[in-house]
Amino acid sequence: MGMKEGVEPWLRYYQAILMAFPELGGPPGPGWLRASAEALGLEAEPALNELVSHGLIYRDPVTGAITAAWPFSAVPTPHLVELGDGNALYAMCAIDALGIPIMLGVDATASSQDPVSGKPIRVVFRSGGRVWEPPEAVVFYCKPKGREPSAERGCGYINFFHSIESARAYLDCHPHVEGRILSRSEAMEVAERQFGSLLADSGPSCCSC
Repeated sequence: MGMKEGVEPWLRYYQAILMAFPELGGPPGPGWLRASAEALGLEAEPALNELVSHGLIYRDPVTGAITAAWPFSAVPTPHLVELGDGNALYAMCAIDALGIPIMLGVDATASSQDPVSGKPIRVVFRSGGRVWEPPEAVVFYCKPKGREPSAERGCGYINFFHSIESARAYLDCHPHVEGRILSRSEAMEVAERQFGSLLADSGPSCCSC
């Protein structure tokens, strides 16, 4: 991957890790991480620590293995993204599930489940279009507080719901969580804003969780 002036090498490393997820079907291992870091003139551990400090990746505290690289989760979550090539990857939250096809520029199907009703929700990305099933589905988008990493504070609350009524019922049970219910178009706007240029030269701007 060629370097561009003004872009931190560790950001290039992060982008390489993101691109490895769909290629490998999951997180890259230690050998890949070392080799890719060296190709960018980096040492793997300091570069990974930098990414952890920015909340862009998460690692197992014992093994050091990558457990998440925003927006991908290396462990199962309610949000599964099936890519057009047959690979399936987990997203950290609902907005991330919408963002993965946008980031990669591929056809995909994001599948999840309403945490209140248990009803399935799908968003099908095909040829630049998006179809929501059911068409009245919404997304709750939280604004976490506290000093913990953002994924630990927010991702568990950013979910799909089969209707606005279901999302409101969820909020009634979680009065401590601040946020708002997004329409389908609003959710796509958030995903576009956060993931449309994530692999571009400018690198990431913020984390959704």
